[in-house]
Amino acid sequence: MPDTNEPSRLPLLAVMEHCTAERAKFRQGEGADPQYCLEIFRRALGTGTDDEWAALHTCFFYDVLHWVRNHPAWRSATLHEPAETYASEAIERMLIANRNHPLDVSSLGAILTFLRRCVSSVMLDALRAQRKEVALDQVFEVPAPDAFDQVIGEIARDELWQMVEQCVATPRELRLAHALWIEGYRPREIPQVLADDFPDVTVVRRCIANIIDRLRRRYRPQSA
Repeated sequence: MPDTNEPSRLPLLAVMEHCTAERAKFRQGEGADPQYCLEIFRRALGTGTDDEWAALHTCFFYDVLHWVRNHPAWRSATLHEPAETYASEAIERMLIANRNHPLDVSSLGAILTFLRRCVSSVMLDALRAQRKEVALDQVFEVPAPDAFDQVIGEIARDELWQMVEQCVATPRELRLAHALWIEGYRPREIPQVLADDFPDVTVVRRCIANIIDRLRRRYRPQSA
């Protein structure tokens, strides 16, 4: 006989009830069965009807809202919108990402990690919208020691970003460069928004120096 509790065979409402119960167990530190929660994601990211997306929103909005309220950007800045708005936008951003490149829904941990990254993306974009662009030398908070650095400081930001992308060596460096050049953070603020990558400002400055050194070597005009 077919298993009547097989998630793919259950009506959406029943899957939601199971998913909610399992998430409650997880939050209480108990063992939880991920298959019902994965089924919510499979349906929402697969056929993606309005009801299925509403189910995803209902089952996981609490988690996303929690991530928003515990994100460094939320704690360190006054943002214009309530936390609920950013949580909804993060879920919507996952939908857009899935349309472009279908997401892997074989692991609940992996899909929740991706959703949490959507939260970080939304929060950093919200902060970036409030910040004015600053000169490169102010971003790095270091003096320009030669004429080449002065030229770099005058390059248009979009052109500079193209140069930086050619010089960064790791995703970690790319996240740092994006935070500095595109989002407008100062080095001392980086440990707040990229805590996993940069625990203190000393590590930040060391990484900045490495990027600048590569920029100088790659783009310094050659003497005759």
